[in-house]
Amino acid sequence: MVRIEAMAAGQRYVGWANAVELARNAYPAWRDVAWQAVDARHLCALMNEDDAIRRVLVAPAAGWCDVKCMCVLDADSPPEPVLRVEAKGRIAVSFVELPARLPVCDSAARAARVPITLRYALGRTEAPLVTLRRLRVGDAILIQTWAPEVKASSQRMFTFSLEGNTMILNDKSDGAQASATPAGGEARHARASDGRPFEVDALPVKLEFVLEQNETTVAEVAALHAGMVVPLAPGAEREVTIYANGRYLARGELIQVGERLAVELQSIELAEPK
Repeated sequence: MVRIEAMAAGQRYVGWANAVELARNAYPAWRDVAWQAVDARHLCALMNEDDAIRRVLVAPAAGWCDVKCMCVLDADSPPEPVLRVEAKGRIAVSFVELPARLPVCDSAARAARVPITLRYALGRTEAPLVTLRRLRVGDAILIQTWAPEVKASSQRMFTFSLEGNTMILNDKSDGAQASATPAGGEARHARASDGRPFEVDALPVKLEFVLEQNETTVAEVAALHAGMVVPLAPGAEREVTIYANGRYLARGELIQVGERLAVELQSIELAEPK
């Protein structure tokens, strides 16, 4: 075993590593050398001559600033380790001395910077597959269930109301899904159970109408609150995105049809534009 003294971020670490494994991995070209027979003083001097040890020894994420081999002892001599650290492709170290104060890892700050997708959805519609097959640019799709809501990933956070060029966040959603039985839903169920042949074109597809979708962070999502006014991106009402069963389907402009709102299709694409 070889005694290792290493420095990282101004902190000193002392431990033990397998001398033979360390030498074999540090100098792979010398595979025929019987390292266990090499004099301990020569072995330490050799391993301190270059950075070979630093490259093969287990290390913190930022690496070691300095590594020294101090002495070689019999395998049964090292004291009980305080901490043993292993990593794939690296030589393990059994540390016997650790800094009095280890570097602080601010996990809360890291978590706050985790990216998250914020989606402002207007509502939903359910339509049979055959209807989607026939869609063309210029067609309008009614929003059957008007349910404006803000979602972070799949979590419903707020409802919102549109006022001019802004969205006003309302109380947080209780997570209950709005329910609406699309026209023809019961008829489709009846056909499925009356013994008639299965119709692929009759499969229901769930459409979601999204006014905006932003990439943000956990910290920014946590700052949202009821009553907050969120400005709409310029022209957002002309770029409503439609998702079919969660996959991008089309984009269009929000329009009024009688007393209801719909989206007039401006583009239908197989892949979501960047």
